[in-house]
Amino acid sequence: MANLSDVLQAQCRRSHGGLWYETYAEFRDALTLLLTDADLARRLGRAGQAFVRANYGWARVESAFRTFVERVAGVTRTCNPVAARAFLGT
Repeated sequence: MANLSDVLQAQCRRSHGGLWYETYAEFRDALTLLLTDADLARRLGRAGQAFVRANYGWARVESAFRTFVERVAGVTRTCNPVAARAFLGT
């Protein structure tokens, strides 16, 4: 669940994995809905997990970070993913 902001609302919409609210009453109702509708809670949870795996997994983050560094440094270098993971302790 996310308090209403453009970013958080957009994440909920893109992922199909969350509910957003503006007021305490809406928060209470959303929480009650999740606690009483196990199927909905499971579907939102699965959708959220799939979204995170697709958009924030190691390969995607590494690629985005590499692109950023190359753009800032103005160079392209090859990187050994195994060495990078060992260096980062992942």
